[in-house]
Amino acid sequence: MNDLVNTDLVDEQRFARLREKSAENAFAAARKQLDKDISAEEAILDGDPAKVIADYAGKLPDCMIIMGARGLGQVGQMLLGSVSHRVLHQAPCPVTIVKHT
Repeated sequence: MNDLVNTDLVDEQRFARLREKSAENAFAAARKQLDKDISAEEAILDGDPAKVIADYAGKLPDCMIIMGARGLGQVGQMLLGSVSHRVLHQAPCPVTIVKHT
């Protein structure tokens, strides 16, 4: 057996740490904006963003999704698609989309 490090494993571990740190920063920023009387569910999910958000929301009681939109415009949405638009149509609960200004 050779002494080389499996670079795929190292990259996966580095990606996992970066992902967790990035998520924690996003969650912390969101928490600052919430009223102290509002509870929120935080989760790191894998897969197609719109599908996993809608599926996850379907498992929670009395759920409401509040999410941002980047405001790509109609051309950008046609080329890239819109996660917020797909969540709006796929989620089994109310969805509020906040436009980025």
